[in-house]
Amino acid sequence: MRLFKYFGSNRKSILEDRLIRFSQPAVFNDPFEFLPYIESISTDEEFDVALIDAAGKDYSELYESLQVQAKLNMSKEDFHEYMNNVLLKLGPLGKQMMAALAPHTQKMLYEEWNKNVGVLCLSEKNDDLLMWAHYADSHKGFAMEFDSTSDFFNKKLRVDDSLRCLRKVKYSQKRPAIVLSNPNEEDFFLTKSSHWEYEAEWRMMIPLADATKSITVGDESICLFEFPKDAVKSITFGAKMIEAASREIMNDVAFAEGYENVQFFQAKIHPTHYKLTLEEVWPY
Repeated sequence: MRLFKYFGSNRKSILEDRLIRFSQPAVFNDPFEFLPYIESISTDEEFDVALIDAAGKDYSELYESLQVQAKLNMSKEDFHEYMNNVLLKLGPLGKQMMAALAPHTQKMLYEEWNKNVGVLCLSEKNDDLLMWAHYADSHKGFAMEFDSTSDFFNKKLRVDDSLRCLRKVKYSQKRPAIVLSNPNEEDFFLTKSSHWEYEAEWRMMIPLADATKSITVGDESICLFEFPKDAVKSITFGAKMIEAASREIMNDVAFAEGYENVQFFQAKIHPTHYKLTLEEVWPY
């Protein structure tokens, strides 16, 4: 599978140091990232089952902790009956409280994800006009093609590990409604508005604690991960990239050990349509 990452014209150093950023969700240009609509903490059915379970428990230890006068006024049996009745009557109020907690839970989860998880975003496309404009310095940058089969993209610690591997983003007109007691990770991390569908995105999430290098710029922490040279398959130069800059990158990469198999393409404006043509080019 061909996957691409767009870069500005000032990012050619990435081919030298081989350090790529996994970004925190807060720095993304989509304000809905990692912010699904949390409908409730649990379903009504789960809450009812939990209440019934709690009502059926033995409260002897709690009864023994009461003051002597309280125990004189109420037998252990009456105390048990009282506790059961109180818990069962709390049902409607408890559900309202759970619903009220949902927005606060969303905020706490978002803050934790921003502290602990980084995301690398890639695309199936290297010829999209908007992505060249938004992510590659208005067509003056370049796009790198990565080998999706590289070990760099396959670092799962176990079969069900949702991190450390490539995942396809899905697109929806409606924000997913999450019930926290039974979450769907696709709804949490891999669903975006259909407005972004043109990006054909794949992403990889990884703990920021695993970063090769971290640097601080102002209040922002930038976490970088080293990728192997053989993970790079091709480089496409933007239609407005200065030729001297593309030639410099080509010559530096083509004759560097480990990059021998990298191909180079030049994006050009199509003569009659609103699209780009990609022509293979060679160093000299």
